[in-house]
Amino acid sequence: MRKLFALPVLMLLLLLSLPAAAEMTTIGKFYVDVPEGWIVTAHDTGFNLTAPDGKCAAGVNIRNTTERDSLSFASTMSQVMGGSIPRKVPGSSAFVFLATMEGIQTENVVHVLDGQVLLFTITGDGEPYLEELNLISATMNSSVPEYAKMFK
Repeated sequence: MRKLFALPVLMLLLLLSLPAAAEMTTIGKFYVDVPEGWIVTAHDTGFNLTAPDGKCAAGVNIRNTTERDSLSFASTMSQVMGGSIPRKVPGSSAFVFLATMEGIQTENVVHVLDGQVLLFTITGDGEPYLEELNLISATMNSSVPEYAKMFK
């Protein structure tokens, strides 16, 4: 239980850490600075970036939704995943919740806007990768205007 509450601290530390060496990469409709050595996997609704040792991953998915706000979507998703109560991300309309899927911790940030949901997920132990995760979260964006506004 103690580790579940440590993850929000991880998100806060992401905002404060310095960026790692990386290269801007286009992944379908998205672009992001990919930290050196990280593995890129593209899919129809987003992408995943996996640390070289496979112990941490960051993923972005954007899909259509009928939910009208981030809290309702995050609450439903958290309930399905057996996660924590969603909390508002300071300075944003997004919400974050923690869950454990198949024994692996996840931190999930949900942002709903204009019938689209952006889900940013960190899977595994992110603490050793604060610098890289900060870089990913600070640089991810999309060439599709309706997606791009969700990253702001």
